[in-house]
Amino acid sequence: DVIVVDHLYLKGEHRVLPPLIKRHVQSGGGLVVIGGWGTYGGHGEVTPGWKGTALEEVLPVTLDSQADAHDLEVPLRPRLIRPHHPLAQFIGRDFPLLHGFNAEQARPGTQVILELPGGQPILVAGQYGQGRVVCLLTSIFPGWGQKMSRWSGLPKFLRGCVDWAAGGRC
Repeated sequence: DVIVVDHLYLKGEHRVLPPLIKRHVQSGGGLVVIGGWGTYGGHGEVTPGWKGTALEEVLPVTLDSQADAHDLEVPLRPRLIRPHHPLAQFIGRDFPLLHGFNAEQARPGTQVILELPGGQPILVAGQYGQGRVVCLLTSIFPGWGQKMSRWSGLPKFLRGCVDWAAGGRC
């Protein structure tokens, strides 16, 4: 089983989710996390991030204690830096331009598959316990992902992320 998390704001009743997600991944489940404003490190008090929660431990990226959401004035296309990773087959040459990202860094022992020029990780994969985790450090929705939301390869890419997180070889 794979949990897909997109724009999860840890407020109120949602604060109970990180330990449940951690237990799921630790015991062999998969996790796919999609970024955007308010995810990962959060964006101030309005959208508190995951720093200091059980979810932070599971991620293949380190969380910054500052607001991590960055808009790009000029859209950038990530480049594939790990072409032999199983997820690379779902990226293709036409990965869309990005208009923003979550500024997190890959943990040691994880795999950065896509990065922006300058080295900012965009797609990071890793293991936690018996499970696998994929982090996309941008959004797939209009705003940061305005091109991504219209990308014909998006369904195949997301399916590949879920399949890999589920333990498949893709």
